[in-house]
Amino acid sequence: MAQLLREKFFVSQNLRCSCISPHDSRLFADDLDVSKAYTEALRKAGCLTNEQCSSILAGLELVRYDWIEGLLKFSPTDKDVHTINKRRLTEIIGEVGQYLNSGCSRNEQVLTDMKLWLRKAINELLVRVQRCIEAILEKAEHHLGVLMPASIDLQRVQAVQFSHWLLSYAWILREDYLRLKEQEKLLLVSPLGSGTVAGNPFHIDRVWLAKRLGFTSVTTNSLHAVADSDFMVNFIYCSSMLSLHLSGLAEEFIIYTTKEFDFLTLSEPSAKSNRLESDSSSMELVRGASVQICACLTGIMMTTKNLRTSCHKDWQYDKRYCFETFDALQGALKITASALMGLKINPPQMEAKLCPEMLAADWKTSETL
Repeated sequence: MAQLLREKFFVSQNLRCSCISPHDSRLFADDLDVSKAYTEALRKAGCLTNEQCSSILAGLELVRYDWIEGLLKFSPTDKDVHTINKRRLTEIIGEVGQYLNSGCSRNEQVLTDMKLWLRKAINELLVRVQRCIEAILEKAEHHLGVLMPASIDLQRVQAVQFSHWLLSYAWILREDYLRLKEQEKLLLVSPLGSGTVAGNPFHIDRVWLAKRLGFTSVTTNSLHAVADSDFMVNFIYCSSMLSLHLSGLAEEFIIYTTKEFDFLTLSEPSAKSNRLESDSSSMELVRGASVQICACLTGIMMTTKNLRTSCHKDWQYDKRYCFETFDALQGALKITASALMGLKINPPQMEAKLCPEMLAADWKTSETL
């Protein structure tokens, strides 16, 4: 009896560790698109008849419907979103569903899914970064000529224009925008057709398959292709840099809205009413988001540490870091854009904090020339 209980316990624990994460369900549409393209490639290679191909393609659309309507139920044996889709497809169309993705490993399939998902995620983040930059430009242009003290260690040192201070963050966000944009190049290389480790056995047209899914090229080494998570690490790193800069802006907003400074007022829609209320607490959420995103960076880097080429069970944990990063960063950007658009400044208070001593450094420099 003790042996039976031990076996049952360890089997249960193994299933729990290897089963799909709830986060992975957001890949369902991309996985279905990849499966449809690969099915067409199998037919093109002569591995499927036209009838089998049509049956699988129609079945995949029914699986998509089940996802959209919330009809799919997860099984403890489901290891990833592709396993769910294949299981449900077989339930719908029978044994023909077993031909789905013949010669294609789950790992290369999910990596391809992830690249497709990240392309859309990055595009959405870029749009939100651009909105923040546009909001900064609009506020800076509207308040040209307003002076404020610039500080070092919270000590007033020199006078600058408010627009000059605010535009410094436009340049910072521009660099973050370009850094994220650069990552799209890595997401345009398709790993599909790499097999488990040694390539595809059915002479699949990888170039055609890549173009079918919107990729511009294919990977050249199958071992590297199925072990490559660098594009996810890079995405989270770029997101971490962006979140740190948003956190810095949030901190300045918090300081400048205090009674000690009273330079700014953040006007945001109240959660309890439709009227506008002044509140900097949302900026604390932006600071908190940066902590979560940096933690995700540490998590995925530790996950990839010491892993050899080819696939590993450790990859069960890498995607969730990307999803959590995207969710946190998307929220932080949305809050920041809203705060920037509702930002109000207090020019009299800014100018009241200016003093002649702020010109001392410039005066001493001019005296020595």
